[in-house]
Amino acid sequence: MRIKSVIIIVSLCSFIASSGNAQTNFRGKKYTTSAELINALIDTVSNTPDRDFNVGGWIDKATLNNKSLFEGLSKWLGIFGEGIYNTTPWNINRENALSGRQTVDVRFTKKNNNVYVFVKSFKDADILIHSFSTAANVKPINSITLLGSTERISWEQKEEGLLIEKPEVFPSDAALIFKLTFQEYYKAP
Repeated sequence: MRIKSVIIIVSLCSFIASSGNAQTNFRGKKYTTSAELINALIDTVSNTPDRDFNVGGWIDKATLNNKSLFEGLSKWLGIFGEGIYNTTPWNINRENALSGRQTVDVRFTKKNNNVYVFVKSFKDADILIHSFSTAANVKPINSITLLGSTERISWEQKEEGLLIEKPEVFPSDAALIFKLTFQEYYKAP
């Protein structure tokens, strides 16, 4: 069961000793911050059509031995794991959305009647996601929540796309995940 994996990973945090190593490797890239490692995890999950993706198997020994990276990843998974575990990629796995005048890297996964929108770096403005425009082949959105937050999220689904107002409080310095629930059961075309 994948939920147990989150609990185990978070529980292990207090028992991992720091090796003094300042970086870890995944797919040949060195990561020095947990935010970089989280972004690599998001890229992997949004592209891996495997509902049983094993985060524990994805994490390498260097990460486990790097207390700072491991604690950052574990804390983030404790808040946002719902959008990672037991999900599959949505029919579109990425988009360059607009936040103010800048583009923002956005990734997508799905589970049941929900699509999870990963915003890797939220700017100082609202975000417009074209994949959920009223002109696109998607069901009307019923609700949007920000995982890890009780804040009511303001949003509007319109012809240009889904406009999500910038949250007042960010539950993480790393990527954020918005959970979209549709009015009817949504199945990718």
